[in-house]
Amino acid sequence: MSDESHRRRAKKVKTRTGCSNCKRRKVKCDEQLPGCKRCAKIGVECPGYYKPVKWSVKYERHMVISSPTAGNSFHWVESGANNLSSSMQLKSGPGSGKTQNDNDSEVRAPRSFTQGSRSTLSDAREHLEDMLEIQPPSMSNSDQPSTLCDDVQVDEQCPLALDALYDDSFCLMSYTPTPQTSLILDHYFTTVCHFNSSFDSANNPFRSEVARMMADSPLLFSCVLSMSAAHLYQGDKNSSHVPLEFQTEAMSHLSQTLSELPISKECAVHDNRPTALVSRERILNVSDDLLLSIIFLGMTAAWHDVSATGLPHLHGSRQLFKSWVVFNKLTDMDNRRQMTRTQTFVVSSMVYWEAMSSALFDQQYEGLSHLNIFCDPHPPALIQPCPWTGIATPIFVFLANTLTLVRNNQALKSLRVFESGESHRKALYAELLAKATSLEREIVEYRLPFVGLIDNIGDPCTTPDHLLAISRCYRMAALLELYSAFPETTGREEMPDGVIDLPHGDDGTRLVMGLAFSILETLEKIPDDSGTISIQLLSLLIAGSVLGPVCAKGEGLGSKRLETLRLRTFVRQRIHKMYAAVRLGPIGNAMLILEEVWALRGCSASERRNDHFGHLISNLVHFVPIRKCAHETSSAFKMAMFLSMNLSISSQNSLVISIALVIMPTSKEGYLWTPNGLTTGLETDSVINGTPESALLDKYDVVVIGTGFAGLIAARNIGLTTGKVLLVEGRDRIGGRTWTAKTLGEEFEMGGTWVHCNLKTSSGTADAKYTAYTASFAGPNKLDTKETNQVVQKVADAFFAIDGLTSYDLMPYPHDPLREPALWKKYEHLSAKDRLDQLDIPQFEKDMFDAMISSFGSVPGSQCGFVEVLRWYALGGHSMAGVFERAGLCKLGNGGMTSLALAILSEYRGHLLFNTVVEKIDQKSNGVTLTAKNGRRIEAKYLISTIPLNCLSDIAFNPPLSPLRQEAVKAGHINQGAKIHFKLKQTEPGWFAMASGYGNSPWCFAFSDHNGNTNKNNGTYCIGFGYGGHLADPRASGDIIASFKEYIKPDADVEAYLTHDWMNDDLAKGTWSCWGPGPVMSRWLKELQTPHGRVFFASADWANGWRGFIDGAIESGITASVSVMRSLCWEGYLFKL
Repeated sequence: MSDESHRRRAKKVKTRTGCSNCKRRKVKCDEQLPGCKRCAKIGVECPGYYKPVKWSVKYERHMVISSPTAGNSFHWVESGANNLSSSMQLKSGPGSGKTQNDNDSEVRAPRSFTQGSRSTLSDAREHLEDMLEIQPPSMSNSDQPSTLCDDVQVDEQCPLALDALYDDSFCLMSYTPTPQTSLILDHYFTTVCHFNSSFDSANNPFRSEVARMMADSPLLFSCVLSMSAAHLYQGDKNSSHVPLEFQTEAMSHLSQTLSELPISKECAVHDNRPTALVSRERILNVSDDLLLSIIFLGMTAAWHDVSATGLPHLHGSRQLFKSWVVFNKLTDMDNRRQMTRTQTFVVSSMVYWEAMSSALFDQQYEGLSHLNIFCDPHPPALIQPCPWTGIATPIFVFLANTLTLVRNNQALKSLRVFESGESHRKALYAELLAKATSLEREIVEYRLPFVGLIDNIGDPCTTPDHLLAISRCYRMAALLELYSAFPETTGREEMPDGVIDLPHGDDGTRLVMGLAFSILETLEKIPDDSGTISIQLLSLLIAGSVLGPVCAKGEGLGSKRLETLRLRTFVRQRIHKMYAAVRLGPIGNAMLILEEVWALRGCSASERRNDHFGHLISNLVHFVPIRKCAHETSSAFKMAMFLSMNLSISSQNSLVISIALVIMPTSKEGYLWTPNGLTTGLETDSVINGTPESALLDKYDVVVIGTGFAGLIAARNIGLTTGKVLLVEGRDRIGGRTWTAKTLGEEFEMGGTWVHCNLKTSSGTADAKYTAYTASFAGPNKLDTKETNQVVQKVADAFFAIDGLTSYDLMPYPHDPLREPALWKKYEHLSAKDRLDQLDIPQFEKDMFDAMISSFGSVPGSQCGFVEVLRWYALGGHSMAGVFERAGLCKLGNGGMTSLALAILSEYRGHLLFNTVVEKIDQKSNGVTLTAKNGRRIEAKYLISTIPLNCLSDIAFNPPLSPLRQEAVKAGHINQGAKIHFKLKQTEPGWFAMASGYGNSPWCFAFSDHNGNTNKNNGTYCIGFGYGGHLADPRASGDIIASFKEYIKPDADVEAYLTHDWMNDDLAKGTWSCWGPGPVMSRWLKELQTPHGRVFFASADWANGWRGFIDGAIESGITASVSVMRSLCWEGYLFKL
C-alpha cells in the first residue's frame, strides 16, 4: 500500500479536549483555568472542560450492517441528520434575521432544550458521526461476515441538537446528549440488553429493533433511558433522583403521544367469532414504538419503586394492543405467520407481561381471550426466538390463563366464612374446573416445534436446544400449577411428555412431583453460561417449592430423599449463578424464601407456630393453607410468590425486586371472628422487613421511636437531609395506631383514618337513610336523619353561645389554640354536660346532643371537656355537619392508610428496627442512650419520641421529666374506646346510630360503612365504637354481637367481625386523644410539646390542630424534625469552630 493511499485511508483524529466554544470555532483551546483565554478575548463565558466518556456501539453497528433491511449502513441516522439539516436551513432562511460573522454563527435550540443545547449544524453532524461512525459494508468482502468495530470516543460537551421543530417527520427533538445520558445509553447497550434477554447478539431485538425505532421516537428513547437509569442507579440513594427524572420525562412523552393518537378507521367484528377482539369500534393507529414503550414502562415500574406493579399501564396497553392487532390485520392467520421481527417482539412482550401480571390481580378468565389467537398450532416455517418467551410465546399464553384460574380458585375460599358460601363456592368451582380441564387438554396437546425450525439467533451461548428446553419447562410449570389447584384434572391415563414417573405416592402426588423433578432435571442440562439463565428463575421457584419434605435417614424412600437433596443443591447453585450474571442483589432473597419454604414443609403444624421463622412462615400458612398432599402444597409457595411479582423486564427481577411482598404478611395483632371461630392476627401490608441485624449501627445521629405517622414523617425528613437515622418500633408492623387490615376480600381501617374530600367515601355515612337513637331508658328508636341533624345543630348553637360569645369568639384559631385571644380558657373547667345543664331546652334534645358529641372521645358528656368539644367544632368549620364530614365521611382507598405510610417510608433513607420495646432513655450532655426490654442499647445524638401520652409513664427517663409533664402523663387522655368492624348478611341503605352514655349501652355510636362487592361478598359492612372501658374482650363474640343487636341494630345478622384491642394494647392504651374537663390544654399542651434536653416529643396526642388525628401526627412530626435538624446543624457548626 502506497503512502498516499495510506494517508487517504487514515482515519481523521478529532480533538477531544477544549471548551465547546473553541471546538465550535475549530480553533485550539489553551484549557486555562478558570476559563480559556480565547473565550475571555471574545467576551463570552467559558463553559469549561469535560472528560470524554467511551461508548461502545459495536453491537449496534454489526446489527445494522447484518440486517437485510438496513440498506446503506445506518440510513436512519443519515435520514435524521438530513431532516435536521433541512430544519435548520428553514430557520436560517431569508427571514430569519441578520447574517452573523462566520466565526460566531450558531443555531440556537428551542427553549425546551436542556442546558448546553447550542450547536451548529456541522457540530451536530460531527457528533452523529462520532457516536455512530459506521462504514458501509465493503462490496468486495460481502461474502465475509461483518466484524465488530472498535469502541469510539464520544465528545461529552458537544451536544446532539436534533431539533425538528418545523419538521414532524423527525421526532427526536428533545434529546441533548450529556455525560450522564451517554453513560446511561452505554449501560443500556452493554448491560441491560445483555441480561434482559434470553440471547444476545445482533439479532437481540433490544439491540436491533429498539435501537432502530428509538432514533425516530422520543417516546421509546426516553423509555429506554428510564429503564437503563433505573438499573444503573439501583441502590444508589444519592442518585435516586436520576432515574425518577428520566421516568417522569418518559411519562410526559407517553401522555403527549396518547393525546395525539390518530384514529385509523371504524372496524366491525362479529362478536361470535372466536378471534374477535374489537366489536364495532374505532381502531386506533397504534404504532410499534408506542406499544413497546408502554410495555417497557409497565414492566420496569418496580425498577424505580419496589412497591409498583405496573398494572395501571397494563390495563391501558391491553386496549392499545387490541387495536394494534386489528390495525396490523393480525386477526388473519396468514398475516400472523408472516409477522415482522418487530411485530413478533411486540406480541411476545405483551404475552409475557400478561403471564406475569395474571398472578397479581383477580380478573375474568375471558379477559385474556385476545391472546388465544397467538396459540397457533401451526407455527410459521421458521420460528423467531424472543427475548422473554424464547420460542414459547403460546406456552406463556397458557401460563397466563392458568394463573388466572388459580387466582380465581383461591378467591372462592373466602366464601367459606359465610353460612351459604359453601354452596355458591361449589357451583363456581365447577365452572372453573370445566375451564381448567379444557385448558389442560390444550396444554398437553400443544406440540413444541422441532429444533430445525428455530431461527439462528447468532448467540453461541444460547442454542436452539436451550430455547426448546425452556419451552418444555414452562409447559410443565403451567401443568404443575393447574394440577395443584385443580386435582381433578390429573385423571389422565398417560403421563404428559417428558414427565418423570415416580414410583411412590398417589396419582396426583406422583404427577406433580414428576413434573417438578422433570423441570429441574431439564434445567440442570442447560449450561450455566446459557443466556436463558435470565428467564429461568420462575420455573426454578415453581418446581423448587415442591421439593420436600425430606424424610429423615432410615425412614425409607432413600433414593427419593437423595434426589430431593441433590436437586435442592442444584437450585441453590443455579440461583447463585443467576445472581452473578444479572447482579441484582435481591435475587439472593428468592433463595432465602425457598429455604424457609423447604424448612416449613418438614415441620409439623405445632412446629410452624414456634419455629425460628416467626410470623413470616405463619403469614405463608395464613394466606394459602399448606396441605399435606404434594400436589396441593406446591401452590402454597407459588401463589404467594406469584402475587409478589412487580413485572420488571425479566422474571427474576419481578420476583425479587419487592421481596417484602412475596409472602402475604400477617401481623400478630387484630382479631377476626366468623362462625367458624376466632382468628388472632390479621393480614396487612404494614408488616415489612426491617434492616438486617448485620447492617445496624451502635450509634446514630437521630433515633426515632415509633413508626406511626409522626415518626415516619420525622424520620423521613431528617433522613433526607442530615445524618444517620434509626426508626425503632415495638410492633411487628408500621403505622402505630393506624393500620389497614385485609380480609374477607375487603380493606379495613383498624385505627385512624386520614380524612380528605377527594378520597374514597364511606357511602353509609354520606347518605344515611335513617338515624337510630338509644336513650338511657329505652331501646333503639329510628328517627328522621334530616330532623335529627337540625335538632343537634340547634342545640350546638345554644351550647357554644356562652356569655354572649360565639364559637368563633371563643376559639378563632383552632389550629393555633393558645394564640390570643383565647377566651376559651375561662370555660376550661366545664364538662360538656355542665354546659348542657345550663341550657333551657328540652331534655330529650340535650340527651341526643350529648350522645352525638360522645363520639368525640367515646365517653359521655360528663367526662368530656367543654373546650374539647369546642375545639372539634371549630376545626369542623363551626358546624356539626362540618365536624362529621371532616372526621368520618371519606377514607383512603387502594391500600388504605397503610399505603400512605408505605409511601412515606419509601422516601426514608435510614435503618428500621421492629419488635423492640423501649423501657429506658438516658441522656448526657453529648448524647442519648436508649435501652430496650430485650437488652439492646442504642446511642444517638438526639432522640424523637412518638410514644403515646398514655404510655409515657412506662418509660424511665434519666434525668426525669419535668413535674408539669409528669402531671400530664399521669392524667393521660380519656379515650379508652373500642372500634369493631361488622360484616352483616343483609344489604341495606346507609344508616347512623348512637346511644346514650348514661344507660346500659356499651356502644357509643355506629354507622354503615359500605355495601359489599356484588361480584364477591354481598351484605353491609359497618363500624361500631364502644364507650371507654366497655367491650374490653374482643374474644367475647357472644356478648359483642348480642349487645350490638340490643342497643344498635336489632335486625343485624352478623356474619363476621374484626377488631384491634386498643384498650389492652400496651403500646397504645387507648385510641385517639381526647381530653376531659379542667385546665388541660392551657396548662399541659405547651409543656408536652417542649423538648426534654436532647429528647424531642412528637405525637398527635398533643398536636395544636387536629389533635388525635393523622393530620395532627404529621404536624407534630414535621415540627420535631425541623427542631432536631436545626440542633444537628448548630452542633456541626460549633464543632467546626
